[in-house]
Amino acid sequence: LFLGVTVALSGTFLGFCFAYLTVRMKLPLFLKWIIATLTLLPLISPPFTSSVALTMALGPNGIILSFLGIPQVTFYGFWGTWMAETLTYFPVAYLALAAVLVSLDPSMEDAALSLGSTPWRVFTTVTLPMCTPGIANSLLLLFANSLADFATPLVLAGHTFPVLPTPAYLQITGLYDLRRGAALSFLLLIPALGAYLLQHSW
Repeated sequence: LFLGVTVALSGTFLGFCFAYLTVRMKLPLFLKWIIATLTLLPLISPPFTSSVALTMALGPNGIILSFLGIPQVTFYGFWGTWMAETLTYFPVAYLALAAVLVSLDPSMEDAALSLGSTPWRVFTTVTLPMCTPGIANSLLLLFANSLADFATPLVLAGHTFPVLPTPAYLQITGLYDLRRGAALSFLLLIPALGAYLLQHSW
């Protein structure tokens, strides 16, 4: 549950930054296309790709750590799983928030600027509140994706940070205990339903 919340928050923040960069910033069209294309790459890659890539880069004897001369760090567990899931699922937030930013009426922001408001105040009091439905949808989608993710915790979480999808799968396929696997899977429905009701009321 904690992993899902943190992935939803960090992934939504990252997705909003990329969406705002490609939609609202004055950049050359080809540069926006390159950023959007690179952002969507994790969606079309196999599930294990990000986990294996991060392990080779930041794991024991990782390429980046060895190049920078940084001593070995504890990559497996919560931090590795959180980083991999955030990088894997933030394109979902990007797609949801980019569509919201494109559809916003700029006249509201223009009116606030013409009344003497600063760009930062316009962003925090006009743009961000109008993006609330997209932010809520992004949080729900990323939370649900994190709850259902099986590949990333299988590679990175290990025994130090167990999550429900992995033991539920292993109970069914490894121990052939359908009842316990079904019970663990049912437990996943409770936070997912709670997140949906929270998003719906918000």
